[in-house]
Amino acid sequence: MLRFLPPSLRGLYDRLIHATPYARGTRVHIKPPEPDPKPHDRERIFRLEIVQDAFCEHRPIASRLFKKPTGHRDREAWCERRGDHHRCAPCEHARTLYTAARSGDWQAECRLHRLATRATVRLLAERGAWREARRRQRADRPADPAPPGLLANLGWARWRARRAAWPEPWFIQARKQAEATLIRAQKRRLAHATQKARARKRDGHACDHAAGLASNSAGPPPAPADTGPSTRVPATPPFQHTGVKIGAGRWFIPFSKHVIARSGATKQPRSRAIDACHAVLKWLPRC
Repeated sequence: MLRFLPPSLRGLYDRLIHATPYARGTRVHIKPPEPDPKPHDRERIFRLEIVQDAFCEHRPIASRLFKKPTGHRDREAWCERRGDHHRCAPCEHARTLYTAARSGDWQAECRLHRLATRATVRLLAERGAWREARRRQRADRPADPAPPGLLANLGWARWRARRAAWPEPWFIQARKQAEATLIRAQKRRLAHATQKARARKRDGHACDHAAGLASNSAGPPPAPADTGPSTRVPATPPFQHTGVKIGAGRWFIPFSKHVIARSGATKQPRSRAIDACHAVLKWLPRC
């Protein structure tokens, strides 16, 4: 879509997409975009027609859409010309915004302006693509034979030159002026956004550079200072089970020496009491 836009507008989009940071120390006076003046009702009507031409679900083909109109549509959408007088969803939304903006709703006015700007850029790209296709078709078409000398003497060339010198109708001039106004506002907005993006990238690179210099000059972090003997209480070692409990609240029988040694517990001297306990356990029933 971008390759069919005018070079000036396409360059602005490219610079915004591939924004490069400004050089360090560059002072850029970022001018805010100029506010859009309150439009006349006629200009608001042409914005509505631009939206209808771009987003209507029943709009005609390009050869009819971009043909010079013979009369003013006067807010009539393409879907209303089908005979059933039913508007599609985009045309109904645009007509609602137009009615609210005409009543004095500034939010609807802003929405209609943004929608008309998008529609203008889309129509500009589609018109460029259609003209490029027509140019290719004319280049591929074989050359027409020369007209006979009789037609050259009938005054068709003079009539064609005289009609080209006639001024265009007022609705065509007003429509072109409305589209040019929206394109100029979009160019200012793109230039403003590009300046902000480049300044933001420059500031981000400057902050990263300053942080890198600060980390290199500081060196490794200092070791913690020795404040004498530590007053920290040593952690309690985990409890190690060294015996078996027979029933709740009954006496406790420790494991034998080889079991304790296998589990990593501290070796204790074998006593006769342990041998007696094991002798008792051998005759107890297993549950």
